[in-house]
Amino acid sequence: MLRTLLPAVLALTLTAGSAMAEARIRVSASIVPIHGLVAAVMEDVAEPDLILPPGASPHGYALRPSGALALSRADVIFRVGPSLEAFLNRPLANISKKARVVELIDAPGMRLLPVRDNEAFEPHDHDHGEHADHDGHDDHEKHADHDGHDDHEKHADHDGHDDHEKHADHDGHEGEADQHVWLDPQNAIAIVRHVAEVLGEADPTNASIYSANATRTIRRLNELEARTADRVASVTGRPFIVFHDAYQYFENRFGLSAAGSIAINPEVAPGARQISLIRSRITEQNIHCVLAEPQFNSDIVKALAGYGGISVGVIDPVGTDIGGESNAYMTMIERLASELATCLSLDD
Repeated sequence: MLRTLLPAVLALTLTAGSAMAEARIRVSASIVPIHGLVAAVMEDVAEPDLILPPGASPHGYALRPSGALALSRADVIFRVGPSLEAFLNRPLANISKKARVVELIDAPGMRLLPVRDNEAFEPHDHDHGEHADHDGHDDHEKHADHDGHDDHEKHADHDGHDDHEKHADHDGHEGEADQHVWLDPQNAIAIVRHVAEVLGEADPTNASIYSANATRTIRRLNELEARTADRVASVTGRPFIVFHDAYQYFENRFGLSAAGSIAINPEVAPGARQISLIRSRITEQNIHCVLAEPQFNSDIVKALAGYGGISVGVIDPVGTDIGGESNAYMTMIERLASELATCLSLDD
């Protein structure tokens, strides 16, 4: 009799568990790495919608009808900030006010760096090597009061957020913060914590699942950071050229040293002065690695490589060819580290 009842009891238990893990909200995330982190927090509950499709760049993208539909249905929308995903500014100004728009650049604990001048790529005061102590990143404790900031009750004023002047004081920096924040795994941890908190508030029925998923994801991100540090350890300090300046958070975390970027604006072909500047740097700093990006025309990169007998790698800050799975962020960082280390190791 007991043997007969056990399968039925187990089935009922699993059914009840599945019902408890049904999301009460619809969630959208802007780009692949952010979507991957949100998906990891939502694992076993629901799948967030990805707004920017794989293969596209947030620079100059035009929102498709499918993306606009996902936005219109969303209860919570995660994005980095208005300067990075500028294609979302106008649509977000027009969506229903029921949606909570969360700008992750304002997440508590986020460590920000200023946008740097392409003619002033200076080595950072690197923080790498202290991975064990990063869980308590308190660089931005002043963000602890931002809970009300994320609610974005004034969606109609979104267009006015573009200057983001409030970021001018982060770490005492002048000007706008570089918005490629996710390329520091410790910033990814800050994102995961904040996403779990926001989702727990929006969907309290599943708050414990979001919290448990966040804890597991943070552990994996710390492990990812340690693996990445090991992967690039032999090439730290070697200069390289990037297509556009998207990687300083990664550089700063792992002791790497980009010497400049080919394009100031990735949507605009660099002029003769910029090409001349990069060529001078290649010669003066004996640079042997130039890194292209899959979203943009690589002809200029190939021309520079031919000019100096340089190795060309391809790195991708947004995971253009990675699907929208919960492991997307980990995959993107591992690929970036591997490609960069390979390109730089050819100096040997």
